[in-house]
Amino acid sequence: MHNILELRKSRETETRLESMQLLDQVESEQQRIADDIGHVLVALTEMGLGRLSPAACQDTLLRIRGKFPPYLAVSVSNRSGIIWCSTQPQARGMSVADRSYWREALTTGEQTNGATLTSRTTGRPSIPFALAYKDENGAAAGVVTVLLDTTWLTLFLREKSLPDDAEVVIADRSGIVLAHQPETPDTVGRPLHTPYQALLDRGERRVVEAPGSDGRMRITAVSPLAAGVPNLYVHVSLDKDESMRPVNAAARRTLVIFAGLFLFAGLTAGWSLWRFLRAHELARSNALRMAAVLGSTVDGVIELDRDWRFTYLNDKAVSLVAQGRDLRGRSLWDAFPELVDTPLWHKAHQAMVEQVPTDAEFRGMRTGRWFWMRAFPNANGMSVYLLDITRRRQAEDDLRKSKDRLSLALESAMAGSFDWDLTSGQGHWSEETYRIFGLDPAVHEATSAVWRSVVHPDDFDIATLKAQSDILAKQQTYVRLEYRIIQPGGAVRWVSSIGRVNYGEDGTPLHFSGLNLDITERKALEEALRRSEERLTIALTASEAGIWDFDRRDRTLAWSDGMYRLYGVSPDSFKPNEDSFFDLVHPADRDSVRRFTNDVLEARRSDYRGEFRILHPRDGVRWIMAIGRPVYENGRLVRLSGLNIDITGRKAMEEALRDAKAKADDANVSKSKFLAAASHDLRQPLQSALLFAGVLQRHIDPDKGRGPLASLERALETLKNLLDSLLDVSRLDAGVITPQIGTVPLRPMLEEIEAAYVPIAASKGLEFTVAHPALDLAVRSDRLLLGRMLRNLVENAIRYTEAGYVRVSCQAQNGMIRITVQDSGIGISAEQQTKVFEEFHQVGNPERDRSQGLGLGLAIVKRLSRLLSHPVSVRSEPAHGSVFSIEAPRAAAPTVPLPAPEAEATPSGEGRLAVLIEDDVIVLMGLRTIFQEWGYEVAIAGSTEQAVERLRGLDRRPDLIVADYRLRNGRIGTEAIVQIRGFVGSSIPAIILTGEIGTECDRDAAALGLAVVRKPVAPRQLQSAIQDLLNHNPLSQAGD
Repeated sequence: MHNILELRKSRETETRLESMQLLDQVESEQQRIADDIGHVLVALTEMGLGRLSPAACQDTLLRIRGKFPPYLAVSVSNRSGIIWCSTQPQARGMSVADRSYWREALTTGEQTNGATLTSRTTGRPSIPFALAYKDENGAAAGVVTVLLDTTWLTLFLREKSLPDDAEVVIADRSGIVLAHQPETPDTVGRPLHTPYQALLDRGERRVVEAPGSDGRMRITAVSPLAAGVPNLYVHVSLDKDESMRPVNAAARRTLVIFAGLFLFAGLTAGWSLWRFLRAHELARSNALRMAAVLGSTVDGVIELDRDWRFTYLNDKAVSLVAQGRDLRGRSLWDAFPELVDTPLWHKAHQAMVEQVPTDAEFRGMRTGRWFWMRAFPNANGMSVYLLDITRRRQAEDDLRKSKDRLSLALESAMAGSFDWDLTSGQGHWSEETYRIFGLDPAVHEATSAVWRSVVHPDDFDIATLKAQSDILAKQQTYVRLEYRIIQPGGAVRWVSSIGRVNYGEDGTPLHFSGLNLDITERKALEEALRRSEERLTIALTASEAGIWDFDRRDRTLAWSDGMYRLYGVSPDSFKPNEDSFFDLVHPADRDSVRRFTNDVLEARRSDYRGEFRILHPRDGVRWIMAIGRPVYENGRLVRLSGLNIDITGRKAMEEALRDAKAKADDANVSKSKFLAAASHDLRQPLQSALLFAGVLQRHIDPDKGRGPLASLERALETLKNLLDSLLDVSRLDAGVITPQIGTVPLRPMLEEIEAAYVPIAASKGLEFTVAHPALDLAVRSDRLLLGRMLRNLVENAIRYTEAGYVRVSCQAQNGMIRITVQDSGIGISAEQQTKVFEEFHQVGNPERDRSQGLGLGLAIVKRLSRLLSHPVSVRSEPAHGSVFSIEAPRAAAPTVPLPAPEAEATPSGEGRLAVLIEDDVIVLMGLRTIFQEWGYEVAIAGSTEQAVERLRGLDRRPDLIVADYRLRNGRIGTEAIVQIRGFVGSSIPAIILTGEIGTECDRDAAALGLAVVRKPVAPRQLQSAIQDLLNHNPLSQAGD
C-alpha cells in the first residue's frame, strides 16, 4: 500500500510538471510572436515606410503580406490617427486616434503593447503593438501598428498534439476569455470560470487544483497578468482523474493480486511450511516487480534478453511501439527490421557488448513519432526506457521555422540582429549583421574588441552605449545609435543600432539586444536633400523667387522674404491674405487666376503651374509664374504651397522670339516663292536654247559649223548643270523635297551609272570600273535621290582625276550597305576635308573655272545625306586619291526577278501625232521644231482649250501629249492631259515638262501615272524619256 500511495503522489507531481511544461510552450510561442512583432516594427519604421507615398506604401505592404502569418495585420497612420496604408485595404481611412496605445506610441516614441481590443475590421479580439515613425526632421509623423489576432492560439495548438484532457485559456486584464482550446461554444467573450478569477492578479506563476466548468477536478498551471506576457492571463489545465487513471488501474490490479495471494495463502494454510514460505516469497517478488513497473508509468519500459527478445513491455511501451502486436518472445530486430544497421542498432550493440548505458533520439519509421531512448545493459539482457518527445521536437521545429521567418523578414529589410552581454563584452551577431560590418563569421567573433575595430574613429564616442550618459542615467530601455563603420575593404557605411537595454537592480546595464540596419543609402539621400535645400536657397535668392504657403483650414497665407521683394511690398506694411494678394494681381488676370486655382482644386491634381501679371508698385507690370502643389488629408484639401518666380525677362524674350519667327516664316515664304519663280523663269529661255541647238544638228555644215555648235551645246550643258545644282541646293534648303523610301536594288542603279560614265572617263583616258553586286543586294532609300548622290560623287571623282582610275563598289556589313567611290586623283588635305561639303568650295580651282562646276556637287551630297539619313564619309591624302562612302540600311531581297534591260529602240517619230502644250511661245516653237525633226506630226497649243480645239480639226487620235505644268490663268498641264484623254476616249501616253521645284507637280503627275521631265532638258534626254514611255505603253502606235 505504501508503494501505491507513493506512486499516486509521483503521478500527481508529474501531472503538475506536464501542465507547467505546456504553459511554458504556450507562453514561449506568445513571447516569440511578441518579439518578432517588435523586430518587424523596427524594420518597417527604419526602412522609411512612413515616408513613402500612399501608393508605394500600400504596394510594399501588399507585397510582404504573404510573408506574414495570417493572424498579423499591419497598418500605418498619420499624426491625426488616420490609417493611410494597411495590409487590410478596408482599414484605410479609419481613425485610431481614440486608441490609448496609439497616443502612447506617438507621445513616447517607444514601442507600446496595448490592452486587448476588438479589431474594427475583423471584429475579433486582438492585441496591438505600435511604434512611431519619424519625418525627415526627426519628429514623430505617425504610428506603425501590428495587430495580433488571438486566433494565433487556435492555429498554434492545432499543430500540437496536446493530451485529450488538456485545456488552454487566454484572458485579458478584465478576466474576459479571449481564446479557449479546445473550442467550446459560448466560452470566448465570457468571464473566466469563478475559481480562476481570483488568480488574475497573483504575482507569480503557480499550479493549483480547482474544479473546472464541468465540475471535474483539474490540475492547472497559471500565469497571471504580471508574470508572463504583459496584460494577458494564461492557464493550462489537465483533468486530474484522467491523469491518475493509469495509476488507479494499476493500484486496483495490485490489490486484486494481493487479495488473490492472501486468499490462496489461506486456502493452502495446511500445506507444509516450506510451501507457505515459498508462496510468501513469490508474492513478495511479484509485489516488488509490480511496484517497479508501476513506478515507470511515464516512460515506456521494455525488457530484452541477451538475444534481443522482448521479455516484458509495460502498457506505455505497448501503446508507443507495439501497434497492437504481441511482441513478447520476438526478436527486436525481427519485429523492427528497419532499425537494422542504423545508428540506433550500432549504439545498442555497443552498449550490450561494453555493458555501459547509452541514450539516443530517434524517429519511429512506422509511427512517425520521436522518442528518447535510455538503455541499461545487465547480466540478463537490457532494460530500455522510452519517452515520447514528439511535442518537444515539434516545438523545436516551430522555433526554427519562426527564426527562419524572422531572418527572412530582417533580410528583406536589410537588417541584422545582435545580442550583447554588456558585462562580459561577448555577443551574438546574425549573418546579416556580419554582412553589414563586412566581416566573416568563420574568422571574426562577436566581441566588443572586434566591433570597435570597425567603428569609425570619429564616431566612437557616439557609437558606444557607455557614451550615452543621458540614456543610462534615465535607464531608458529603447536605444537608437547611428554611427559609421569602416569595412575591412575600406568602404565606409552608416549603421543604425536599435534595441532594448536590460538593467540590473542597481541600474547597471546588463544586456543589449536589437537590430543593426544599413542606413548608408538613407544617409546619402539625407545629405543629397540637405545639399538640394542649400542649392534651392541659393537659386531662390539668385532668381529673386519667393515661397508661399496657404493653410485652407484657417485661411492663413505665409510669405517668404523673397515674396515680399517679388511683389514690391514690405512685411511691415503688408499682411498677405487672399484679398490683399488679388489686389496685387493685374485686374485683367484676376478672374483667370481664380478660375485656374479652382480648376486645380476640383481636378485634384498633384501639382500645378500658372502664369499671370502683377502690378508692381515701382516697376509696373511684371509677369509671375506660380508653381505649387496641393496637400490633401483624408481626401480633403488642407494646404497649398509653392513658388513664385519673376519671368518678365523670359516673357520679353519669348515675344522677341515670336516676332523673329514670324519674320523668318515670312522670309521663308518669300524664298519659296522666289525659288519657284526663279526656277520657272530661268529654265524657260535655257530650255529654248537647248531645243534650237538640237534642231541645228541637221542643218549645220559638218566641216565649218559642227565645231562651234558642239561648243555651244557644251556651254549650254554646263549652264544647265550649274542651274540644276543651284536650284537643287535651294530646294533642299527650302525643304520642298520629300524622299520616297522603298526597296532599291543596287545592281541596276550601278549598271546605269557604269553605262553613263564609262564614255566620259574614257575621254579623259581614265579606267572606270563598277564592281557589280549580287542581284538580291538592295537598300532602303529613295532611288532618284540616292542615284543623284552617287552621280555627284562619280562626277566629282572624274573631274579631279587626271590619270589613273575611278572605281565604284559596295559591301554589306552589320545590316548596312557601304557604297564606295574611289579615285586616284589629286586627293584632299586633312584641313580641306571638313570644307569640301560647303557650298562653292572647290579644291584646286583657284581660277574659278566654271567648266569644273560651281562647287555644289558635294554640298548637295551632304544635304541629301541628312535628308535620307545615309552617312557620308571621306578618306583622302594629297596626291594619293580619295575614297567617298555612303552607308544605307540593307533591305530584303526583291520579291520578283529583276527585269533584263530592253534593247534600245531607234528614236523616231514615225509619223506619230504629238500634242505640245506650252504657254511660252519661244519654248513652244523650239519643241515643235525638234519634234518635227524627229519625224512627228505636231499639234501645238498655248492652253488646254486651244489643244482641244486643234484636235477637233484633225481626223486622228494623238499618240503623245507633252505639256508644261504651269500654264496661263492658273491652269496646269495635268488638267489639259485629263481633258484631252477624255476628249479622245483613251489613255494617251503623256509627259509633264516643267521648271517647277515644288512637290505639287510630282503629286499631281503621280496621281495620273505621268512621267515628269524637268527643264532645262537636253534634246537627247527628252527623246530618251519619250522613247522609254512609248516602248512601255501598249497604246503607242504609229500614226493612224
